[in-house]
Amino acid sequence: MLETKRLRLDLPVPEHAPLMAYAYKNSQKELQEFMIWAQKELTLESAEEFIDSQIDHETDITFFPIDKETGQLVGSFSLMLDKDAIPSYEIGYWVNTDLAGNG
Repeated sequence: MLETKRLRLDLPVPEHAPLMAYAYKNSQKELQEFMIWAQKELTLESAEEFIDSQIDHETDITFFPIDKETGQLVGSFSLMLDKDAIPSYEIGYWVNTDLAGNG
């Protein structure tokens, strides 16, 4: 785990599912413009399934930045490594709209 004065960088664990679902709901309108996966609602159950899929995942590494003062999920970012045909990497991220613009 990495920490700064304001943030803690966590690997996803099941306890993050309610935080993820809440942040996604707050941000879905903005995410829909850019993210195909944001077209459908994220339920608590689907947040749990996503987190379960990321635990011990060998090709994607996801991190959740957590605001240390409020405990809110600031967003999510992932490093995707499974580009077999063309060796490359991809970084994906999204930010909780309520917390955007805070540096």
